[in-house]
Amino acid sequence: MGGKCNIMLNMKRATVRQVRHDFGSVLRMIEDGDEVTITRRNKPIARLVPPIPASRPLRRPGIAARLAMRFPDGAISGKSLAEAISRERDRY
Repeated sequence: MGGKCNIMLNMKRATVRQVRHDFGSVLRMIEDGDEVTITRRNKPIARLVPPIPASRPLRRPGIAARLAMRFPDGAISGKSLAEAISRERDRY
């Protein structure tokens, strides 16, 4: 029960008029992590919520690291660098 009360206390409310005339303050509430309920005549009509934090982007090793993994002794026999790069790009 305490969790529900805590959620209710953290929810902010804004009227349609406030959103129209002072969107900056509403946006600051959202940027602070608050959920804002938009009301018209004291009836909720919408919710604005902060975005879900993005997960870390997938990191691919650079071409030098991929070539070093592919050719540990450093030798690329019989192929031009352009061919090796092209073949490595096709792998991903």
